[in-house]
Amino acid sequence: METAAPGGSGGLLLNGRYSIQNAHPLPQFDRIGGRAFQVLDLRQPERPLYALMCDPRFPVRQAALRHLSAHYVAGMACPVEHGMLETDGGPFYAIVFDRPQGEALVPGQVSEEEVKTVIVPALLAPLAALHKVRIPHRAIRPSNIFAQRSGTILLGECCSGAPGREQPNVYEPLESQICPPDGRGEIDVTADYYALGVTIIELLTGNVSGSDMDPQALAAAKVVHGSFAVLTQGKRFSPVIRSLLVGLLADDESRRWKAENIKRWLDGFWDASIQPITGRRAPHPYHFMEQKYVHPALIAMALARHPREAMQELQTDHLERWIRSSLADGPAADIVHRMGKASSGAGSRTAEIISRVCSALDPVSPIRFHDTAVNLSGLGFLLAAAYANDDRKMITNLADLMRSTLLVERSTTQRGLEGRLLSPVIANMLVGHMNNAGVLGFGAERCLYQLNEGFPCQSPILEGRAPITLHNLVKALDAAASSHGGETMLIDRHVAGFIAARSDDMEKYIKAAMRLGEGSLERKLAMIELLGDLQDRFAPEPLPGLCAWTVKALKPVVAKLHSAIRREALSQRLEKLAKGGRIKRLLKELNLQASVKRDESEYKAAIRRFRALGDEIEAIDNGAATRRMQAFHYGYWGASLIAFTILSVSLLVVLGKGFF
Repeated sequence: METAAPGGSGGLLLNGRYSIQNAHPLPQFDRIGGRAFQVLDLRQPERPLYALMCDPRFPVRQAALRHLSAHYVAGMACPVEHGMLETDGGPFYAIVFDRPQGEALVPGQVSEEEVKTVIVPALLAPLAALHKVRIPHRAIRPSNIFAQRSGTILLGECCSGAPGREQPNVYEPLESQICPPDGRGEIDVTADYYALGVTIIELLTGNVSGSDMDPQALAAAKVVHGSFAVLTQGKRFSPVIRSLLVGLLADDESRRWKAENIKRWLDGFWDASIQPITGRRAPHPYHFMEQKYVHPALIAMALARHPREAMQELQTDHLERWIRSSLADGPAADIVHRMGKASSGAGSRTAEIISRVCSALDPVSPIRFHDTAVNLSGLGFLLAAAYANDDRKMITNLADLMRSTLLVERSTTQRGLEGRLLSPVIANMLVGHMNNAGVLGFGAERCLYQLNEGFPCQSPILEGRAPITLHNLVKALDAAASSHGGETMLIDRHVAGFIAARSDDMEKYIKAAMRLGEGSLERKLAMIELLGDLQDRFAPEPLPGLCAWTVKALKPVVAKLHSAIRREALSQRLEKLAKGGRIKRLLKELNLQASVKRDESEYKAAIRRFRALGDEIEAIDNGAATRRMQAFHYGYWGASLIAFTILSVSLLVVLGKGFF
């Protein structure tokens, strides 16, 4: 992370080279998550660039950024540099891009000839390069395609936010149609070709049918009539353009056109008789809540909307028998049968049961869970958005989803990118993190950082800083420590989750500390020791802020010592050691735990001595009465002894006279 330094012409300097001119905005390149500004390359001042200053509460596409920064793709606005900047206005994730030298394409002002000879060939080249390395663009729309002054076409950037986040609803295929924007995910490269088809419709006609429809209603219409019919309703195209649109807008992703199909189309090989294919349809209807359904995808939508009635329905065998007889889908019927058995008294497992049934009926749909839907590759982005928006309901829903085995099951069977982007190994890891949710360093916060590579720590303790590495985190804690009292533990759930996710072996130290008694000196010292470990490993330099905080945290412990001499000595040593800026050295030389034990031992010994002295004092205070009793006792005994002695002597004298 860099602290923004003044750059050329008063800008913010990124990585010593790119001066972001924050006084010169470029609103035509703004995104939902960030504002655009001019950029001056200090080595190549003539190079046209711009930067997006992105909100660090929302993840950027780190994998795409990393690849495209290293491998330039012709015909596309590629990232040139990126990194976190701390400014007076707070932290921002800055991404510098090649700047388009022209305006975005205007819908309704493009001819079919231009589509075939200019736009499609120009977009196909960068898409093919991206898809070769399995990176979907996920931001293809007219406002992100630019007509250069040179006469060429430039595809805009795709890295600054969640994949598909800024796409209008009609641009999303059925695989992501019902997801919230942040949860759409990368899905597969075929999603780009679907978006290309919608883009062509808008460029040629000025608008896309269905744009004003609710996402659920639009998805239902696509299932029944097919995307081509819904999105082109009332519009006419030439046979050559129509054949392209039918291929690109296929709802079955396995039939959707890809690069090789488009190349053949460009070469003149196309079929004017090609017809769109609608969703799977049964010969006989299924009845649910007084409605008739012949499309299993629509049944899945209805069950998800009405969970209580769905659970009641699953306790009968109606759905299972319909699937076997009308769809002839044995595996799906088996799943519904098992879920029907589990539905009685399901309680908290209701959402999980309905989700499995919906997936059996509609395998290409996102995971439906409670009242949301998410794709595997969108889970991390959606979880981050929930935290950014403080959407506690969404956080709870996603936490429950990650605690279930639904992600494991979907990642095992998912085709294409989805299974790669969230593998069964990661899915199982999330289950483990959620099963330990009560332990610091686990739970939803740990999953947040596990799912989002390069995502900054979101802890409120950091007060506006956004560290993306453990080195940055230690420095941020050092800077923030001065404003926190010693009673505030600097390792909260976010910090602990971030540490555990970014280090292979720090997790065990967190777990060991948490096994110690809550509120105990041992736990407090273990957590401070953890900060010391972080300093030694990731920021081996003096940290005055953290050491000053450590002093604040330990002073109450020292103040409770019974020995005034020891209190004074340790207090003076604390202040002296803090100046060195080394946490572990401070703890080692202070040896507070041993001092506390010694103080306690000496205090107990003093208590015992005090009590003994009290007994003696009491004995002295009661001494007069005791002596009188003792005098009487010993006097009586002495008088008896003397009398007995005299009597004995007298007898001896008398008896002696008698014998002699």
